[in-house]
Amino acid sequence: MRSALLEIDWQNWILALAHDPWSAHLGREARRLLANLGWPVISTRYLSPEPGDDRADPDHPDAAFADGFEPRGQPVITKHGRDIFDVVQTDETLRGLGVEHVVLTGLVTSHGIRLAATSAQARGYAVTVVSNACADTTREAHLAALGELRDAGVAVRSAAGITFLDTADVYGEPRPGTQGPAGTNEELFAQLLRERRGEVQVATKFGITGLIGTPDAPATRGDRAYVRSACEASLRRLGVETIDLYYMHRRQLDLPIEETVGAMADLVTEGKVRHLGLSEVTATELRAAATVHPITAVQSEWSLWSRDVEAQVVPAAREVGAGFVPYSPLGRGFLTGALTPERIAGSMLRSEDRFVRNYEANQQLLQVIHGVADELDATLAQVALAWLLDRTGRLGLPVVPIPGTRSAERVRQNAAAAQLRLTDDQVARLDAVADLVQGSRSLSFTPPQWISSGRE
Repeated sequence: MRSALLEIDWQNWILALAHDPWSAHLGREARRLLANLGWPVISTRYLSPEPGDDRADPDHPDAAFADGFEPRGQPVITKHGRDIFDVVQTDETLRGLGVEHVVLTGLVTSHGIRLAATSAQARGYAVTVVSNACADTTREAHLAALGELRDAGVAVRSAAGITFLDTADVYGEPRPGTQGPAGTNEELFAQLLRERRGEVQVATKFGITGLIGTPDAPATRGDRAYVRSACEASLRRLGVETIDLYYMHRRQLDLPIEETVGAMADLVTEGKVRHLGLSEVTATELRAAATVHPITAVQSEWSLWSRDVEAQVVPAAREVGAGFVPYSPLGRGFLTGALTPERIAGSMLRSEDRFVRNYEANQQLLQVIHGVADELDATLAQVALAWLLDRTGRLGLPVVPIPGTRSAERVRQNAAAAQLRLTDDQVARLDAVADLVQGSRSLSFTPPQWISSGRE
């Protein structure tokens, strides 16, 4: 089934009325992703039928397409009413391209989107509306229109604009009676990848054997045979032919890192892996690895709560041309304000002095984050993520934090952090208080030798 993206009226004057400006960002992301997949992108616009109306003039700034929505490849379809399918050209264009499925983004949900969706459906097209890449003049009108579309049998889907997914072979609950990496989270990813492989990049990891506590069994491995077998197992579980980014999760300390990276490089040559990454390595280890094969990404803990990597590892990443992928960017939940003493007492964090003995002292960090969040009308998590994203410009390397959550709404909130812009004063206040965090980041359930800061 051939699909096309039908963009409804992404024009300056209409966008200025939108209840949710974030919809435009997601609309641009949808365009970028789907165009990269080879989908036709068809732009529509509304021009007023009234002579002398600025909105009747396609050259007037108000009537022009908003930034990022300029026509792409296909002829622009112009309407003078609400329903784009009242214009014969719309159906003719879609049929001419062999399109059977249309995906809708744009403005306004209760008018242009709703009418386009129901008209397309009536003409036999499969229809998907990307709910949060559409907007109305009010949230209430937007939600009411989406409800009508669902009742009419139109597929309504949401998107967060997130295209990078991170997992590892040890994530998830092991199956009963099995040994080694659990693999169950990779199997979960496979369900999504079957339908959306071309829309996302997937990263996974190897190196932690899953045999911690087993007598005489190595906790980590990086030898050539293990690297190959681990990769092939991940490929099977993910149901893909190529892993976009393959990390050494933790290194085997008694094996030169060059040997492990050499084995990983062979996987690139064979087309099983596109890019290589390293997790929790020291600056020295990173530089040594980069002499064997280019390293695309380094993953270590980094946040307002944990800044030790800035001393050596971050400069080394910049030096070798690697981006940085901070894990636990929300301080294992502390930076969201959600970790109460009661919740800590019932979790694995209960033995960590950063969370327990120093809990009250570390509240000063939250107070500053609260202040900045109030200034920006943002959540605490959004401020913490915006601070990390701000490092990209200030430290001169790409920074892509990977917060985890069980909530779809939290995913959308976290994604919106990319739109926050911190002032120099806000950054300075956050930097200053982050330096006052008390207690080691090393968690008791993580072997100290696996943490880069303990080996620098």
